[in-house]
Amino acid sequence: MRTLHFTLAALLSGVIALPALSAMPDAGEGPSLPRVPPATHDAGGQYDTPPRLPKGFEVPYPERLKGSGNVGAVLVRARVSASGLLSDLAVLQSHHAAIEDAVIDALLDARMEPATRNGQPVEATVLIPIQFKYRPPQGRWYAREGILPYTLPKKSGDTLPAELRYDKPPRPVLATLPVYPYALAQQGVEGSAKVAFVVGKHGRVTETRILESSHPEFGLATAAMLESWTFLPARRDGQPTAAMFVKEQTFSGDNRDTALTDVDQGLLDETSKADTRPYVLTELDHVPAARYRITPPYPRALAGQSLHETVMIEFILDKAGRVHLPRIVNAVHPEFGWSAATALARWRFEPPLRQGQPVLARLRIPFEFKPAEHAVQSREFP
Repeated sequence: MRTLHFTLAALLSGVIALPALSAMPDAGEGPSLPRVPPATHDAGGQYDTPPRLPKGFEVPYPERLKGSGNVGAVLVRARVSASGLLSDLAVLQSHHAAIEDAVIDALLDARMEPATRNGQPVEATVLIPIQFKYRPPQGRWYAREGILPYTLPKKSGDTLPAELRYDKPPRPVLATLPVYPYALAQQGVEGSAKVAFVVGKHGRVTETRILESSHPEFGLATAAMLESWTFLPARRDGQPTAAMFVKEQTFSGDNRDTALTDVDQGLLDETSKADTRPYVLTELDHVPAARYRITPPYPRALAGQSLHETVMIEFILDKAGRVHLPRIVNAVHPEFGWSAATALARWRFEPPLRQGQPVLARLRIPFEFKPAEHAVQSREFP
């Protein structure tokens, strides 16, 4: 894939900019909890009956999406032990980070009916699909085609090179959110970034280029977000093809996808107070284990440079084991730091405990990026 230099003029002219989703009002009702079909087993499952979610299993519709979202789907692969405990969770499809969070929280607390073989419980791997629907109150607006903040143009522009044209656009399969830069969030700084990106023939983002950014960190955060996305690839004449787009991302308190939550804002405001001070690792009963983890991608801007680097990310772990406010502590190449922070924001841990009670904790974790196979490893807390 050639670089994006040859298309910058077209990009800046807005010829291939992503349009906003069309929206429409609708008479409303309360949110519909997702209907959960029976879990289905992966090919080759060695059992007579598959695992099943507990009767009455529900995932609440995320509060942050009620003002704009109406539909969304999550598909999770999980291993279910003979006792019904879930592990090795992997999200294969998610249309928004908020519904991914809601589903992961619910599944980590669930115990399934295990698979059986010859009448005995056995371990199995299953796919769990969950569909969300929501009709907002009358007079409010929603994204009629889903909860993504935008859709892709149905056809590519004639000004694009032939290898980037398509007649069927890519379809987002897994979408994440950008990490709000910690220092800028602390200072209340808002801004935006515009990033060009290429979706390759295999549905992964193969190249990004920051076109505009009110602060460098906003551009890096947006690029890292896009590189964590996956798509069904664009098609031309029935065959997979590459496609290029521009994403404009706003970082502000008014933006649904970057506005800090009340919890995050409280942590920024309260971490200096003694009675709400997060504990450090040495003050905890033990090291909190990761229950759900994401491997960050090797940054596309650094591909081919044979760089081997370990970055350190600091974050706050709340009493439920959720990650808040990831911050890059050490990164020679900031792209590595932003890739790691974007992935870490989706992790779940065991609750941090002090004298047996859940507490807030401020922790650090290293991520090692290797050049040969573009492998990334996260180690236990130092």
